[in-house]
Amino acid sequence: MGHKIFPKNFDTFYNDLLRELAKVNSINTMTMNKENKVKIENCNIYVATNKSKPTYNEIPLKFIKKTYEELLKNKEVTQSHLSETLYVKRSAFIMSAFSLLDYITYDKNKNSLKINK
Repeated sequence: MGHKIFPKNFDTFYNDLLRELAKVNSINTMTMNKENKVKIENCNIYVATNKSKPTYNEIPLKFIKKTYEELLKNKEVTQSHLSETLYVKRSAFIMSAFSLLDYITYDKNKNSLKINK
């Protein structure tokens, strides 16, 4: 079971994320409801979309870390901020993946992630 409080350590956070993603075969993006097939190999996250299938593409760790750091700093981040300001690719998948964690909530109205209090 994952932590109930947002971890201040990225490695702990990433292990929680891997654990939650390992429980699912796929997740859908929040706004467009597009399926992302998920595969974990050697602690790396791979995703296949309708466009890329059957090929799985790695989600670069730097994009996950940027999103984590933004949440740690500001307690909330929107998808548009991730993609347009921080240049995080695969932001729709990352938003959906992060929302699997007990200590993060997805806000549909803002299309954002928030750390639970």
